[in-house]
Order: sequence, then C-alpha cells, then structure tokens
Amino acid sequence: MPIAAPRNLEAKWYTNTAIFDAERRTIFSNSWLFCTNLLRLKESKSLELDVSGHHLTLTINEDQEGHEKVSAVCGDGCSLTLSITSQLFVFVNFCDKPTPFSEFFKGLEAELSSADFNPSEWRYDSEFFTAAKINWKSYMDNYAECSLSGSKDGLGTAEGLWVQLYPNAAISIYSDAISCMIVDPRSATTSKLQFQVFFRSTASEATRTAFYSALHAVVDEDLELSEGAQRNYELGIWATGALHPVRENGVIHFQSRVRDDVGLA
Repeated sequence: MPIAAPRNLEAKWYTNTAIFDAERRTIFSNSWLFCTNLLRLKESKSLELDVSGHHLTLTINEDQEGHEKVSAVCGDGCSLTLSITSQLFVFVNFCDKPTPFSEFFKGLEAELSSADFNPSEWRYDSEFFTAAKINWKSYMDNYAECSLSGSKDGLGTAEGLWVQLYPNAAISIYSDAISCMIVDPRSATTSKLQFQVFFRSTASEATRTAFYSALHAVVDEDLELSEGAQRNYELGIWATGALHPVRENGVIHFQSRVRDDVGLA
C-alpha cells in the first residue's frame, strides 16, 4: 500500500488563538531561540533585546583574569539558559531543563563552520523591523519553500550558506554580507519581522548599498506572498493538500516539527 503524502497545516493553525497560545507554551518556551551575534556588543558591551515576549540584557564583562564573559539577564525574572556558537551566534532557552543545544541543533556548529566567516573580520551594520499581518508560520513556510529554489534571501544566484533555525529564524552568510532574520510572533495573525545585517570589514559602500537593495526587495516580496496566504487562511478559502516530498521537503520538515511539538494533528 502506498504511503500517503504529507499534507500541509490546516488554516486553523494560522488563525486560532488557542493554537497560538499552545505554540507559545510548547515551542517558544522550550526551543533554543536565535537572538543575535556578539559582534553587536563589540563597542557597547551591552545590548537590550526582546525575545519571545521577554526583555533580555546581554552583557560582556571581564573576569579577574581578563577573560571576557557573556551574561544574560531576563527582565521579568524568567528562567534563562544561554548558548553561543564558535561563530558568536547567540541563542537562548527559557526552559528550566532545556534540551542540550547540540541535540536541538544537530550539526549546526559544523555547518556554520563551513562558511567563510571569521568574526574578527566582520562588523555589525544595522537592524530593521517590519510589522506583518501574518501568523509567524506563514513567513517561515515561505522561507522553507524557497530553500530549494536557489533564491534564499532573494539574492538570486549569490553563493553562500543559508541556515533555517527552527522555530522562527534564519542566517544567511555571503562573501561580504550576513543577514539574520527573526520572525517574532505577536498574536495568531500578527508578527514582527526583524533583520540584522553584518558586513565584512573590507566591504565597499557599493556592496553595502547593493545588498540592502536586494534584501529589502525580497523582504517586500516575501511579505506580500505571506500576507496573501494569510488572507486566504482568514477568509476560509484555504484547502489543505499534499506536499511534494522533494520540492517541498523544507516545508514538510518545518510543519511536521510544529505538529509534533504542539501535540496536535
């Protein structure tokens, strides 16, 4: 008997407040959430962040032997565990007993190490935010669907390393630029998109201008697609269907993990 093809999530997953609340309790309270790169603290040594509804303060201090130590404080007194990769990417977990980082993101360190990225040769440039009338999964679905198209981050055939970080983030490393994306869930039907941009220290102003132009163009395009899908969910004209096991493998993996974590069929 042939195995049934995986099917995409039903519309209720993108509109239902009870499901959204369940995701907050299960996914976002137990996952390792990407925050930033420590390059952002190179000058100020301190950074304020909002992560999944929690206000965090990241700080770099020196111990008695002159070694730098990174600490994180949660403004509302929440439980917090910090993990930093060898490439200085920062993740937090709000669970009292989190899954070990190396288990949650199997192979991530090796994958990031394969990129041409030595933090000492890079600098933080800026961040920007976009309000979106979408469920957070709408944007992550779109990112996962583009993962095999050769146009991740909308930068055409530019060579680089693209890593989707479950549940709500992605890192794209190019020869002279890095973009980090975070989709911050605000309600069942609204989100805030955050983009952090870094450049190689030797990158020219022309490179910087061209990268921002391309990045903003693809964010606008992806947001238009995601908001169009969201309108269909809310109007009730979305029908679940079979997902292609190869061309939509990224979507299958992402949505299957969401289902498993929340515990709903």
